[in-house]
Amino acid sequence: MALLVKAGTFELRATPGAQSVTGIGFKGKAGIFFGTGLPAFDVYAHLEPWLGAAVASDQEWAIALSSRDNVATTDTHRQMDSDGCIMCLTEEGDLDYKANLTSWDDDGFTINVSTASGHIEKIGYIILGGDDLSNAAAGVKQLANSTGNQSVTGLAFQPDIDLLATVGNTALGASNIHLIGSLGWAIDASHQCLTAISAVVGVAHSVTCAYQRTDRCVCQLHNDAISWEAPFVGQTADGFTINLLQAPSTDYIGYLALKGDFQKAILPWTATASSGSDVSQAVTGVGFTPVGMFTQGWCRAASSSVSADLRLSIGAASGASDETAVDVTDQDAQATTNSYRSHAGDRTYVDRGSADGLVDSDFEVTSWGADGVTVNWVTSDGGEDQILSVFLGSAGGAPPAGNPHYYYQLLRKRRAS
Repeated sequence: MALLVKAGTFELRATPGAQSVTGIGFKGKAGIFFGTGLPAFDVYAHLEPWLGAAVASDQEWAIALSSRDNVATTDTHRQMDSDGCIMCLTEEGDLDYKANLTSWDDDGFTINVSTASGHIEKIGYIILGGDDLSNAAAGVKQLANSTGNQSVTGLAFQPDIDLLATVGNTALGASNIHLIGSLGWAIDASHQCLTAISAVVGVAHSVTCAYQRTDRCVCQLHNDAISWEAPFVGQTADGFTINLLQAPSTDYIGYLALKGDFQKAILPWTATASSGSDVSQAVTGVGFTPVGMFTQGWCRAASSSVSADLRLSIGAASGASDETAVDVTDQDAQATTNSYRSHAGDRTYVDRGSADGLVDSDFEVTSWGADGVTVNWVTSDGGEDQILSVFLGSAGGAPPAGNPHYYYQLLRKRRAS
């Protein structure tokens, strides 16, 4: 038995209709999708990050953000939907493209593109499957406008790890002003993390910021301050509980809850202090041999305070040749907005914090190890960024020879014999 993980990128069709994505190597049970509204692996102006999750056609959600580049008055937006797992906004805040999961297939999945941009779009993904993943659920929860413990219930199982996200909207399915986004993970009260970003709309000098914690799992960041935030309390028999430290104005959160015999770890770690090219770094402390990882970060050193300048990197890897990453940056205090976005098909983390949109630091996965992963910093500025990684492994250790699809292939052979 094993946990099966596959990370990579596919091209979303340019017109509405059904699309089958193959080459995954197994039938998935849960997926996380993300992008920046790009037709190619490159860096572009404007900021258009998005992320979604899906378990089934009736269990999915997506969040999308936008910030327009090179304007004197800031133009920023956000949206959350519960009827799609892929969704991107244009720089003006209009819906650019959207798709929902139709089915999990033997070698991939099928989606339906309901809104198309008119050209192909790069879509990053990490797909989870295998017998070690016994239960998965995705959905949205509208929070009560009160402080204290609030729970997601009705999952019919006790999760082992949860992904949580919000854009701070009190309604689904419509674009709202201001860029607000939070992405977090939680196993228990001692193992949780979040990264949040914000950009204010309608001001003459940009007001952008970011926030990262290892003792919170979801928050709303706005106008250089925390509107509300919540640490994780714990998993329950049919869901999980968070503790709202401030009242959240009935905002929606999205969640992906996973349960199984697979191994999991949330590990904050520090990027190498060595600068240069092709700098190797061993990341340890995971406690098992991973078969996949999801990584996020605010592209700077650790701090518990809100920090000026919006920066965010999101990436995933299932091996040295199976990885994908997106990053966005939006400078603070600019008379004319200065924002960038990029998508890389051969990296797991990209920090493009420079004002010129050039890469400061980026890494690729080299190999899995018994206690973590070795990465190669293709470019390193020695800035010691705090990186938040979720590591996943099979219950009995990694599949042989570094092949995450080994057990799936073996099972197919046995069934055929």
